[in-house]
Amino acid sequence: MPRRRFERRLVTGVLALFVPPAGLAVAAVLALRQHGALADPATLATVLVIGSLALTAYLALAAMALGRVLGRSLRTVAHSVELMATVNPDHRIELHTGDEIEDLAEDVNRLADRWGAARRALGEEAARASRSLAAERARLAAMLEHLDEGVLVVTGQGTIALANRPAVELLGGAGPLLGRSVLELMPGEPLTTCLARVREGQPVRVWTSLRGPEGPFEARISSLAPDARGVDGLILALRGADGARSRRRLLKGMGLVSGEAIAEPRPERSLLYDFSYFEAVSRTLDAALHGRRLAETTFGVLDTETTGLDPRAGHRVVSVAVVLLDRGRVRAQESFDALVNPGRPIPAASQRFHGITDAMVANAPPIGEVLSAVGRFLADAPLAGHEIAFDLEFLDAEAGRAGLPRLGEGRPILDTRLISCLIHGPDIPHTLEAVAERLGVTIQARHSALGDALATAEILARFIELAGRRGIVTLGDLLDAVRRGRPLQ
Repeated sequence: MPRRRFERRLVTGVLALFVPPAGLAVAAVLALRQHGALADPATLATVLVIGSLALTAYLALAAMALGRVLGRSLRTVAHSVELMATVNPDHRIELHTGDEIEDLAEDVNRLADRWGAARRALGEEAARASRSLAAERARLAAMLEHLDEGVLVVTGQGTIALANRPAVELLGGAGPLLGRSVLELMPGEPLTTCLARVREGQPVRVWTSLRGPEGPFEARISSLAPDARGVDGLILALRGADGARSRRRLLKGMGLVSGEAIAEPRPERSLLYDFSYFEAVSRTLDAALHGRRLAETTFGVLDTETTGLDPRAGHRVVSVAVVLLDRGRVRAQESFDALVNPGRPIPAASQRFHGITDAMVANAPPIGEVLSAVGRFLADAPLAGHEIAFDLEFLDAEAGRAGLPRLGEGRPILDTRLISCLIHGPDIPHTLEAVAERLGVTIQARHSALGDALATAEILARFIELAGRRGIVTLGDLLDAVRRGRPLQ
């Protein structure tokens, strides 16, 4: 039988607005009449004015209380439906009001369950259809991994869409590769000519010498056959000028490991690719920093692990990770992840927390070397993190000791905890775990720098979508909204 509690509550609330003050007014008039006070026109006018003001105040307070009770339930439903329809289809409404609003929430949950079942069935079908493609991709990765030559695939506009390990080593000092222009790394001729020719639909096949960030190397440049949509590009086969691959030491990180569940660090990813760059042949950011659209901005999402909680007490950084969020997509394949030698023993309590031991950092580089590498990796990207003030306090102290500029100096900084309060209000939990669960983000390894940075990057991507639904579309919009601190309902 359908519940009618909401209807009864509404009727009761409306009656409560008028019945008590009406009764009090009648009682007051009778009392004053009995004492003859209403015979005086001045007294009568005063009573009417005071009574009207009191009645208005009472009605306003009662209406606000009623609206607050009903509005809280409706906001819960509205926020939950928004999450289900946008960033987290698996979210469900939790509401226990015992009335028709709860019935509505249960009906929405049932509809979402059916939608989820259909979505999973479609996903399974797509997964079966893509297995052969995944196998071909794995074979391609294996072949490229064992080549002595570095391989880059770039779009007709020069955006790097694929790089194998030798290419990363040859260009290793230049930071992340995917999404960057190859002309930033190897400017001038003959690449500009080759790109111009391939955009005109002409074939390209050139053997030449190029100069990258770490010196000269030989290059074989060939045109990439256009796909069905007519998008073309170049393949660059690179080899060191002396015929050998670069022996540059790569920084080692923890990978997705934390706490007491210690395992071998994950193998370094050898093949970096993102063919979606062929779908965006150009991307132009506004000249003014605050005018950049959030959906077109590259963010560096940062997290650290430390020997303790207070840099003023001598606690130090032992791990740094940065993940790029580029145009709303997390570029996990090019994440920065490095262990740091803190120059002092790591307390046992901290080791149990993040799993990093003295033996693991014995041969790790000092913080100055790691901070310099982080700066190159970030370039001019804005910084983001969850409660990022904690991380920056440590890194600023480390930068001061190393004589380096502060990492956050001169760049916008976003805190996903503050954005969570902005989007969903201050009355719900905003820890990393709570926000991740609410948005449907899985934390692969809590309390590891890379795991937390990956989760925070996914969270920021979802918040950018939710902020856009509220009219916040540029970096300046978001910074101003966070600065004001008023929740966006």
